[in-house]
Amino acid sequence: MTQLLENEIRLIHPEDYSLLKDHLRNFNNDIENALEHFTDLQLARKRAKNIRYSSIENMGYHLETFEKNARNNRTSIYWAKDGQGAVETILNLLEKTNSQSIYKSNAPELNELQLADVLRKKNKKFNYINVSEYISSLLNENAAHPVHKLIGVPEKKARRIIKEHLHVEGEFSDHQLIEMVNDKLRAFPEFPSVGISGADFLVAENGSIVFTDNEGCSNWISSCVSIHIVIAGIDRIIPKMDDLDTIMPLHTAFHYGSKNAKITNIVNGPGKAREAYGPTQLHLILLDNGRSDILKHTEWREMLYDLDAMSFLNSCVNYQSINKNNYHPHLLGPIGTVMSPMLYNEETYGHLSFLHHEFDNKVSNPYLLNMQKMLLNTRAYLMQGEGLETQPVVVEAVKAVENRNNMNNLNKNSKFQKSLKKLAGMVNDFPFSKKTFNEWWRENKGQ
Repeated sequence: MTQLLENEIRLIHPEDYSLLKDHLRNFNNDIENALEHFTDLQLARKRAKNIRYSSIENMGYHLETFEKNARNNRTSIYWAKDGQGAVETILNLLEKTNSQSIYKSNAPELNELQLADVLRKKNKKFNYINVSEYISSLLNENAAHPVHKLIGVPEKKARRIIKEHLHVEGEFSDHQLIEMVNDKLRAFPEFPSVGISGADFLVAENGSIVFTDNEGCSNWISSCVSIHIVIAGIDRIIPKMDDLDTIMPLHTAFHYGSKNAKITNIVNGPGKAREAYGPTQLHLILLDNGRSDILKHTEWREMLYDLDAMSFLNSCVNYQSINKNNYHPHLLGPIGTVMSPMLYNEETYGHLSFLHHEFDNKVSNPYLLNMQKMLLNTRAYLMQGEGLETQPVVVEAVKAVENRNNMNNLNKNSKFQKSLKKLAGMVNDFPFSKKTFNEWWRENKGQ
């Protein structure tokens, strides 16, 4: 049984597991190199954590200040309580603006809303901006990493799909192929054009929106479209512009593995009359979608400091070995094990929090989050049967230990067995014995 579980939990193809591990190891090396310029990394982390603490503890005040200043900058502000509200706002804006071309960037909030699928279902033709996201969509499979979409994808496979889609033959360098893809993605838009993106930070002090990336997507989408729609979680708020001096070096090092982001844009509203570039309309949707629920519970409030928590994936053993489809597509790795049972469905994801979790704190924790403590809190919450939405599956297993009849029923059509199958990534029934030893004994004790 142990060997069966171990084999099922591993990625289906051992070479995929090995490739993902190698890619993440290389990313770890990039992060370590990017962190070398800090004279006191621990102090830098503590200062950044203090800023995030102040941001989240006073979130309501900072958001009100931001909204006031952003409106003064002629930015239209919308509040979305949940994902459905955000999607409806986006679709309404697309209708009102009579958009002729739509460009979608890559951002955690857009993944959270599953915006690409929504636009396809609504027959809204759109163009990707990020090369990696575009190639990932051609592969027609869930990306193994929320930001670096091609982590775990063999280079030959990526090159082949690009050539097939662009209808080119012959030998080309990676740089040449990427340039070809960029030329295709960033064609001159038909106006009115709409760009949809996320944001890295929202600055309360002056209502500014901060974008960073290494491909130039944020620069293109904020200057080449006529209407810019930004979806940002309310956790993105920071109090002052000066806070960026402390946060940005850590943010770029842990998210991109570089000392400085190649592109950083700070936008203060739509383009002004004297400016040659920039959108004529800037719409910002402030997304809650469960963040207020996290804020109410001090046990998990630290998670809002870095809700992306991308860097935790780089050294998480479970993330590297468990099939990615076992996680919620937006919450992978340690953050998924802590928050998925609380925000989504504990019957589907509750078992993940009971796995052993270990990661390299040096390359995985820009804000010194106490992940282990929050993980224990999630386990305790599930054991108590007080999940945010529904009753936990773990309670069924706990009660089974207390009673023989309950234990016998675990091998029937139970929530426990369904979750165990989900964990192992199995399609067929889990190979429990037809009878427990207790049942066999009861039937044969008289013989």
